Formats: sequence, C-alpha cells, structure tokens
Amino acid sequence: MLDTIRRHRRIMQVVLLIFIVPSFVIVGAWDLVSPRSGASTLAVVDGREITTPVWQETHRRSVEAMVSQFGGKVPFSAFDTPASRVESLDELVGREVTLAAARKAGLVIPDSQIAAMIAQVPQFQTDGRFDLELAKQFLAARGLTSAGFEAGLRSDLLTEKYPSAIGQTEIVSRRLARRLSQSETELREIWVVRLSAQAQLANAQPSDDEIKSYFEARQADYRTDERVDLSLLILVKPDSEKAETFSNLVYEQSDTLQPAAQRLGLSVVSFTGVTRSGPYNVAGTASASPEAALALNHGPLRQAVFSPDVLTDGRNTEAIEVRPGLMVSARVDKHYASEPLSLAQVTPQIRAELARVKSAQLARDQADQRAAQMQQALSQSSELVAQRTSLGAMGLKRLDISRDNLEGLIKVLDFTNPNSQRDVARQVFSAGLTRLKPSVIDLGPGEGSLAFVWTTTSIAAEDAPRIRARLGELFTGMERVTAETSWSNWLREQEKRFKVERYPEKLAATES
Repeated sequence: MLDTIRRHRRIMQVVLLIFIVPSFVIVGAWDLVSPRSGASTLAVVDGREITTPVWQETHRRSVEAMVSQFGGKVPFSAFDTPASRVESLDELVGREVTLAAARKAGLVIPDSQIAAMIAQVPQFQTDGRFDLELAKQFLAARGLTSAGFEAGLRSDLLTEKYPSAIGQTEIVSRRLARRLSQSETELREIWVVRLSAQAQLANAQPSDDEIKSYFEARQADYRTDERVDLSLLILVKPDSEKAETFSNLVYEQSDTLQPAAQRLGLSVVSFTGVTRSGPYNVAGTASASPEAALALNHGPLRQAVFSPDVLTDGRNTEAIEVRPGLMVSARVDKHYASEPLSLAQVTPQIRAELARVKSAQLARDQADQRAAQMQQALSQSSELVAQRTSLGAMGLKRLDISRDNLEGLIKVLDFTNPNSQRDVARQVFSAGLTRLKPSVIDLGPGEGSLAFVWTTTSIAAEDAPRIRARLGELFTGMERVTAETSWSNWLREQEKRFKVERYPEKLAATES
C-alpha cells in the first residue's frame, strides 16, 4: 500500500484535499467531466468547455497556495494578476489536451488500479478494511458521487502518466552533465574596482532650471492619488443563513451598513486613504485585523469601491467573498479626487531623482575610463606577472572567485540588497565575457558601476571527487528540465491537433 502511495503521491494529495478543505470539494477532475451548466466559456478543447466556475476554483486554489507559502503576510491580490489568471487557464487547457490525446490513443486506467487506490483511502475504511457504504456516505456529504470520484481519479492518473511518458522519450547526455559539472568548479582570477554613485552625489546636484524643465515635461505625472475614506463591514465564518442575511441587507438597504451590522451583531470599522491600487497597510489603525488587511487588499473589493454605484451614487458594495469564510461589504465616506501637485511640492523628489541619475552616469563614466586604462596596461605586456603588477598599481583588487563562492566579490560590491549582489556577481561568469578584455557592469540605481578584467581560469579534473559527487544531482536536474521541455513542446503540437479556442479576455472581468 505504501509503495502505491509513493508512486502516486500527487494523486493521493488531490484525493486527500477533499477531506482537508471541504469548501473546495466541487473542483478538479470531476468538474472537468461535468462542467456546470450555464457558466461562461473560457476555453474549448476538442469540443469540451472549460467554464468560469472550474477556472475560478483552480485559480483560487493556486493563488491561496502561494499566499500560504508567505504565511498569509502577502495579500491575495498580489498574486491575483492578469498573468497568473492566464497561467491557471493554461493549466486547465493543458489538462484537457492531455485527456483528449489519451482518449484518441485509447489509453485507459484499469478498474483494478482505481479500486486499489480507493481501497487505500483511510476515510473509506472501517477497522482497516474498505467500507463501500461509508465511502458513498462520505462522498455524498461532500456533493460527490462514486462515479464522479472514480472519473476524477482516472483523469488525474492519465494527466500524471502522460507527461512522464513523453518526457522519457528524450535522452540526456551524461557527458554533457559531466562538462557542466566541471564548469561549476571554474575558478577565475579577476581584478576589480567599484566606482560608487554615492561618492559622486556632491558633483551631481541639478540646477533649479533643470528641475523646472524636468517638472514641466512631466507635469501630468505629478498628481495626488485618488483615494477614499471608507467604512467596512466584515463577516467571518458565516453559516449559509448568516451569509444570505448579510448579502440581502447590504444590497436591499444600500444607503447604510448599520442594518446588517445590527442584525448580525457586527461593528462597522473605518479606514482612511484607500487608493485604487497598491498595498494598503492597516497596521497602526484602530481597526487593524488580519481580516481587514485581506479585505482592503482584495482586488475585487477595490474595484467595487471605486465603481460609479459606490463612489458616485453612495451605495454599499455588494457582499464580496474575499476568501472562503470571509465576506465583506464597504461604502465610501469621503472621496478625494486626484489633484495636480505644484513644483514646490515635488522639488525635493525631482532633485533626488536627477541627482541619482547624474551620479550614476558620472560613476559609469569613471568606470569606462578605468576599463580603458586597464586595457592599456594589459597591452604593454603578455606576461602574467607583469600584468598583475600593473593592475595592482592601478588600485584594483585581485579576487579568486568561483560560481559557488562569490563572497569575496560581494564584499567588494558592498550592496544593501543581497539579491542585487549575487545577480551582479554572477555576471562575472557570463558567457559573453572575454579573458583579458576589461568589462563594465552597471550595478543598479544609486549603486554605481563595476570595472573588472578576468585574467586566468582553472577547472577541476573530470575524475575529481567534487565532480563525481555533483554529477548525479546535475544529471537528474537535466533530465527533469529536458522532460519538462519535451512535454511543453508536445502540448503545443497537440493543441494544433485538437481544436483549442481560448477566450482570455473574459478573465479580466472574472472575480476569483
């Protein structure tokens, strides 16, 4: 039994999901087998529709998984982007294409395999033995039938096995893996100097005329954000009766939230300075709560607050489900239109921006000059010892760095952003670099530029212990990437074979 679970771990996770999160049970393969009637169509694959309710559940589950990875500290709206919506639709299209190909190929999952998997589900067992009546009762309580559940398992198994089979058709070169493993051990001697933008700030201050010209050319960009002060009514973990009462009252008595608040024993909370977009931080407000933070950073609520019905006509928003177990409604207390800012108001901001740009350019100019000096010094001798002496006399620092040990270069960079440090450090190993040819790298806003030259290089032998130790992991990774690429290419070809129609424009108006 444990072997079967290990072989089909992803399938079992899908199965167990219905026991962990009841609100998500009407999703997955059984929804794809029987799409909900009357739903709008987002895509059609081989004559089978992918409907809005199916996509909504798939997308919401995907986004909430990402939110949970950040401990709930990042709002749902941060991941509910146009790109992520399309990705969720592509996932469903890929699934349907796979199932269509399986049907055309006549592939089936034997009844015996399905029966064995179902028999192993703990919630279907009594005293360690499969109990058919218990299984039927369990599924019925969650709105599922045994036939629908079995169909879902068959679909999941097919969409799991097909990618694996396609990916295994490609052969990965162990020789190439060994070469790549060797390249990871490459040790480069570089000579480097950082030209700081911060050191150039005193020489980079813009004049009043430059500030005025910059402002006049971009005056439309300097405005206050449109914002509102609003009242919010939050209902947490409602049963169906409370949810219906909440929805009806905020809609029927749309000029106030008080009737719904009084009926359900809730408090209306207030927040100021809510804009159309961008994160809203409730910390420090009298009404701060995790539920308020989720609601105020929920894209559909922001859209509703700034809709004509709410903003202009003074109505409540409709009841909005932020996530399962959290419903809200809001109304605008005060509206602040966007207004132009004066030159005096934005002068400090413009001064800082122009100084940042000018100081970065001055640092780049200095780096280019140092690179030219390095090239001249290197051309005077072909002897490594003499070259090192010349570079050292110019004040450059010698570093021996490898791809997996960039600490020396990171210390030279002395950034405040560790991600920028490592990104720049890895550019030193760019395939476009030429040994003994000085290069310049822009280090990013406010950081300056880096001038350096790569002088010598060495790599470990093919039979070195570190190569042997790394080879297996690297080969496995190459197999995985190759399999994923093969599967992606196969899917594109199958989409040509099966008529696939997408309607991604509908996603923009779809609440997830």
